[in-house]
Amino acid sequence: EILRSLDAIALFSVHNEGLPLSLIETMSAGLPWIATDRGGTRELATAAENCVVLDHPCTAESALPGVVELVRRLRTGVTSRRSQRAVYDQRFEPSVVSRQWFDFLENRPLPASSRRKKPRFRSVAVRPLRRCARYLEKAVRCLRVYGLAGLRELAFTRTRLELPRNQTFPIHTSKADGISIRLVDPEETFERPLPQMPGEPVCHPVFLAHQRGVFPATFVAEIRNGRVWGNYNSAVLTADGRLIPELSKDMWGTSIHNVYTRAHLPRPQPLPGRTLSLITPEAFANYHHWMIDLLPRAGLVERAGWSLPSFDHVLIKDRRFPFQRETLQRLGLDEKKLIRVRDHDHFQAETLVVPSMHLDNTRVGPADFRYVRNLFLPAEPAAPHRRLYLGRRDASYRQILQEDALLALLHKYGFEEVSMSGRSVAEQAQILSEADVVIGPNGSALANLVFAPPSCRMIELFAPGWVVVFDWMIAANAQLDYTAIIGRGPRPSPKKPPYGIHDDIDLDLAVVEKVLAELPPLKSDPAARPPQLTSTLTR
Repeated sequence: EILRSLDAIALFSVHNEGLPLSLIETMSAGLPWIATDRGGTRELATAAENCVVLDHPCTAESALPGVVELVRRLRTGVTSRRSQRAVYDQRFEPSVVSRQWFDFLENRPLPASSRRKKPRFRSVAVRPLRRCARYLEKAVRCLRVYGLAGLRELAFTRTRLELPRNQTFPIHTSKADGISIRLVDPEETFERPLPQMPGEPVCHPVFLAHQRGVFPATFVAEIRNGRVWGNYNSAVLTADGRLIPELSKDMWGTSIHNVYTRAHLPRPQPLPGRTLSLITPEAFANYHHWMIDLLPRAGLVERAGWSLPSFDHVLIKDRRFPFQRETLQRLGLDEKKLIRVRDHDHFQAETLVVPSMHLDNTRVGPADFRYVRNLFLPAEPAAPHRRLYLGRRDASYRQILQEDALLALLHKYGFEEVSMSGRSVAEQAQILSEADVVIGPNGSALANLVFAPPSCRMIELFAPGWVVVFDWMIAANAQLDYTAIIGRGPRPSPKKPPYGIHDDIDLDLAVVEKVLAELPPLKSDPAARPPQLTSTLTR
């Protein structure tokens, strides 16, 4: 209440500040501020029109010109509460900060020695904190969503604050002028062959749970004056502000979608012409989700009858990684038409085109995999003749504890160690297209199984706390023979979701050798490959 009654805040501090909480609270209220340059104060001055930073040391006389300048901006309307609040939402909103902490705690590397000796220490220390933080984050979100429902219900405040409506627009069961969909693939039932699981008394429950199901129908939506909010999950809204659940993914469901936690959104930037949105949750910086979730969406647009280069604008969220630039070029997208969306961006397109997304990442259909495969392997590849080990030496977690002994065993059976780091997607596709057998721990590199030939054998290695079905799904669609080997350690309850994403893998090499001994004889290279080429791919 105090902040709402003020026009600006002054912090003339002589102490060595960190990131002053008082200024962060000021930004949450959208207020401009003036402060001395101490500690991290200057880092908060992102929206320059709303911030005045004074040199230190500061006296009343030296501060006076800065105060006069801030008053001038207030009186002339230069300052903007909306842009100041947008900076807060982008950098300091609780869900943003908590996600950064999760990323730090989950991805920070440990020295190899500590990781080898105490592979479970970090998990034991972090998991309870992470679970409590997630429960708290969800509770806070629910309170915020329902607390702001009144603002969204009133037309006046909803319009002034650019908020969404409380009502949603289920696209398959609702009708409205200016909104149409083109069906691409019909709904289809599937049944996957269960994996071979040597060393296990029964098949793991996670595979049994995903053995049968339905691939949802795929479609492309065309929305006149449609809106897109660029937060991590993104939100697609109709012209009148109704959220479209099928195009707006959120880990906790669309009823408490992140867009409902905002007290206001920035004024939408108009985009004339036809705009394509390929904003895909989780694909922002992840190779697997980029290849398996984002690229098939571009394929849906092409299969629905549009040409990707014909769009006037393309909305994308990426980190400009080499594989992202390469695939976007392969799609024929002009760099000048790409709009790299930030979390606080808000757009309204004259015509918005949005392909359906995989709301369940374990149900990606065969047509999606064929599109990705044909994007990089248009011609018939060479006959498979290579046995590959795809390790994770360049990762800080999910490594094989006995990797040196495992490599010695694999070399005995004709395997070569291949690292995918630093290779182009085209190179990775070519390597996997020649694979007769692939073995490796669960990781993003195995997304390249989409390029493996149907005769390929896949052997995936898991820690007991992290057994997931994503690569088995790829193998089933590609008709690969799939084997899962789970390392030593206590088996968690099948009723709980997998939690050990960072657990290293303690393999029973006797189980691995039994599987390798049953492999058919190694096929020779039909192209009589010179020996030195193999050595360039072997560590």
